[in-house]
Amino acid sequence: MPVPRQNERSHYNALGSIFEIEVRSSLGSDWAVCCVNNTGHSNLRDQIDQICRQLGLPLSGNLFTAILTDVILGATNGDGKLRLAMIEVKGPAKSVGLVDYSQMVGYLQVAQRIEVGALLLIEQGAIPSPVSGDLKKLINSGRLLVNWSISSTAFEEHRNFNAGVCSYVPGGFIDWIDLKSMSGISGWTDLANAIKSSTPI
Repeated sequence: MPVPRQNERSHYNALGSIFEIEVRSSLGSDWAVCCVNNTGHSNLRDQIDQICRQLGLPLSGNLFTAILTDVILGATNGDGKLRLAMIEVKGPAKSVGLVDYSQMVGYLQVAQRIEVGALLLIEQGAIPSPVSGDLKKLINSGRLLVNWSISSTAFEEHRNFNAGVCSYVPGGFIDWIDLKSMSGISGWTDLANAIKSSTPI
C-alpha cells in the first residue's frame, strides 16, 4: 500500500520548531521566541493572540486583519513589546516562483504590522534549485524586491519591510538563498537582525 504524500500543513510544527531554535539562538538569551501556525485553521488574529499568551504579553490580535497565514513567529526581549515575522510555506514542490513570492509580499502589506517575511519551499525530491526561472532571473539581476519601505497616509504609518527565500529538506535543514547584494534576508543572523529592527507592537 503506497504511503500518502505529506501535505504542506503537516510540516508546520517541525518548521516552527526549527525557526524557534535558530532565531532564539541568533537573538540571544534575553529574548523569548515562539511560533504558531494555522494547522487548526486559525487566522492571523488568532495566531497573534496565541503568541501573546505564550509570551505573556497583552493580546494584540484585534490589531490585525483575519487573513490565513501559515506560520507566524513572535519575539520579545522583556520590554513588553512584540516583534513578528511571517513564514509563507509552499510545497512539497520542485521550486517556488514569482507568484509565490508576490503572495508573501502581499500578505505582509495586508498584515501591515509584520515587517519581516520568509518564503519557504518544502523540497520534493532532489532539486537543482529551490527557485524557478522567473524568480531566479530577478535575483540574478538584483531586481527582486527584498528590502522596501511603505508610507501609508491613511494610517499615518511608515513601515520598513525585509524578506528572504529559503528551502527545507523534510527531516533535515533549512537553507537560505543568498540575497545579501540586495540587502535581503540570507540567513538566521539576518533574520534575527530584521526582527530586532522591526517596529514592535
